Amino acid sequence: MGLSGQLQTALDERKGLTFVQSRDAILDKLESEGWKLSSRTLKIPHATSLDGDLRLWFKAQAVHYTKNGRGYRHSMGDAHTLAYDLDIRKMTPEQFIQVLKRRFPKVAIGEALDETVGTDASKLPTEAYAIYRTFTADYRTQIEWAHDKEGHWFKRFQERHPRYGYRWGKWKPAPSPPRLISTHPATTKKARLPKW
Repeated sequence: MGLSGQLQTALDERKGLTFVQSRDAILDKLESEGWKLSSRTLKIPHATSLDGDLRLWFKAQAVHYTKNGRGYRHSMGDAHTLAYDLDIRKMTPEQFIQVLKRRFPKVAIGEALDETVGTDASKLPTEAYAIYRTFTADYRTQIEWAHDKEGHWFKRFQERHPRYGYRWGKWKPAPSPPRLISTHPATTKKARLPKW
């Protein structure tokens, strides 16, 4: 059976599924890819991406999202509709993931779903081994330092957005951090770092 036949078979099997059943299938897929899920008993269950930058809110009959969540709390009040013509009852979890990848190409959607990046492992992001937090000399801006398992260092600054308030900028390669970083305990946060 060709790919189109397999897809049609999968869609035929999904006929008659309710929104809740389709939502749960998608949540199962996201969870298998490392996303953090809320309790499914919540009125509006949600799922947060690996890097914390994207959160999906599963309202009744619709999927909303909030983005740029690094450094501040996600809020349903700031959520936007993922797509007005999106009907998750008519798609497989894999198709939903592809929609996310096209809509948010820079978000860490999932470990097993990075085939669009290519098979070259050197292009894939890596996880932070430890994260430390310091301040600029005037104590007005926070700085986060992180290193990977190979010992390469990265840093990012907390920026003030006119609408969303404080949020973290992008990770960038950095020289070794100041000595005083040894006095700051590592945080329990996780991050996706670019390749050195």
